[in-house]
Amino acid sequence: MCIIEPSVDNAGFQQGKLVRRGKIPKDDLGRFYHWKDLNVGIDIPIYGVVYHTVECDVFTEEYLRSQGIDPGDREQSPPDSYTQDRLAKLAASKAPVNSKKSRPQDDPRRRFLEFDGMVLSFDATWNGDFYQIMYFLTDDTIAVKEIRRPNSGKDPNSMLLKKTKIPKNWTDLPVWYPSIYLERSDEEVVEYYCPLDLKKFL
Repeated sequence: MCIIEPSVDNAGFQQGKLVRRGKIPKDDLGRFYHWKDLNVGIDIPIYGVVYHTVECDVFTEEYLRSQGIDPGDREQSPPDSYTQDRLAKLAASKAPVNSKKSRPQDDPRRRFLEFDGMVLSFDATWNGDFYQIMYFLTDDTIAVKEIRRPNSGKDPNSMLLKKTKIPKNWTDLPVWYPSIYLERSDEEVVEYYCPLDLKKFL
């Protein structure tokens, strides 16, 4: 017996064969699963994971009936809320805009030509140390660099935060988001820090 997970495009984690073909232990008594142990609508614990069967193909159904086993009624597979939300966002992005004039999209090439080399720099302190906060107008990324003092004895790597977009709320994610597999993207983050948010440093 083997277990194969159907592949989903852009899932962000490994898919395919979950359990290799072979005899799978059924219990601690040394017994293995037999085809008679399988049916529709039952829970099958395999290596610490409980799989619930919802349906079978035509050949399996006919074979079970030929052996005097009722395959049972087919069940509805539970919906994947994450995939449904992705499809809904994709459909909304492709929907026609009602207004005649739509807001122009932010072109990264235009931003590069307009803001190349322009960096907002702020001096900050934290735990008695001095830092430089740099906001790059080209791609709205932020970097934090520590200003080292002579003979401080600290690690020579002074970059505290590499260039990256910083969301305002790190916990603003849906409960169903698989953060163990995927990093948050622009679709999950509601709002990033912008130059107007740095006015309070002035």
